[in-house]
Amino acid sequence: MTSPDLTPDHSSQEPQKPKFRIPIPPALAPLVAHFTQIYEICIWERGPRSLPSSLPMTLIYLVAYIGAKTVQYGLEKVWGGDKAWETAVYIALGDTLALLLLTFLLLFITLKLPRLPQALLALLATGTAVALLRTLTAGSLDLLSPVSLKTIGLYGTLLFPLLVWNVTIQASILRSTTEFHYIAALIVACLHAAACYMVLNGLAPPPLPMR
Repeated sequence: MTSPDLTPDHSSQEPQKPKFRIPIPPALAPLVAHFTQIYEICIWERGPRSLPSSLPMTLIYLVAYIGAKTVQYGLEKVWGGDKAWETAVYIALGDTLALLLLTFLLLFITLKLPRLPQALLALLATGTAVALLRTLTAGSLDLLSPVSLKTIGLYGTLLFPLLVWNVTIQASILRSTTEFHYIAALIVACLHAAACYMVLNGLAPPPLPMR
């Protein structure tokens, strides 16, 4: 008695179609690959040590972070007077200084200072991306809402998920860099967010009444 033939029959299977990929010019390939790495860090699929240790790139993202945070703080809270954006710049600089000092101290305490350039690059790049997204969201809410969301208390509530997302990204980067437990890294990231919030509300004058 012959045994049945268990070899799979591939003759009836359809050939797999190639995946569609957007053609990328060779000159833009490194830039696209870099932004892909930043995106994967934002969705917790990659750590900061995959980024290059590049001082010029870190300085570029430092300037971008300050600019994005200035616009974010300027749009999320309506300040009166001629010093409205000047106040936003001060708060953005305070936010940036707190992030730099916090990262340096953590890596100094854990004896991981050689990882500082990659950690700063990851924190600044992802922070810039989230700040730009918050700015676009805030602008969209102001344009699409028939009433001012600031007056009915929903403005901060709708932007809160983006704050939580940013905190979890920071915690993931700090955990990978310092090798802390994730809960400890999350607590540190929450402390940074709380410090920025207290500075924001302490330095900013009260908002103008909405018409």
